[in-house]
Amino acid sequence: MYKDGYIKKIIFTGGKADGKRFSESYVAKQYAERLGVNSKHIFIEEKSKITQENLKFAKEIMIENNFSKALLISDPLHMKRAVLIAKDFNISAHTSPTKTSQCKSTNKKLTFLMRESFFYITYQIYRIFY
Repeated sequence: MYKDGYIKKIIFTGGKADGKRFSESYVAKQYAERLGVNSKHIFIEEKSKITQENLKFAKEIMIENNFSKALLISDPLHMKRAVLIAKDFNISAHTSPTKTSQCKSTNKKLTFLMRESFFYITYQIYRIFY
């Protein structure tokens, strides 16, 4: 999408998992640079651990850099919850679910879908009170 000119800037989100040397966003940035993305067009945040934090910190980067809209790219099974949270942070976003999922087997897909369903419902309940 970057090479085709659909997006001009990229924000990668994701902190460092326990026991990992680098953050998810740093690894993604390095990969994008190897694919030819200009490093000046890449922004990263390395504090987030959960989807709400991913979007909160991405929104801060958007405000700091006067970005008015976003293209939200995520696993198809995660997209519904990510979009809901983005709306709650007033992020004007279009979506582009990835063509592949981190879950290859039916069992992994079902497990991930159940997890996402649980977190989606939990987040909906959270929204009632906050």
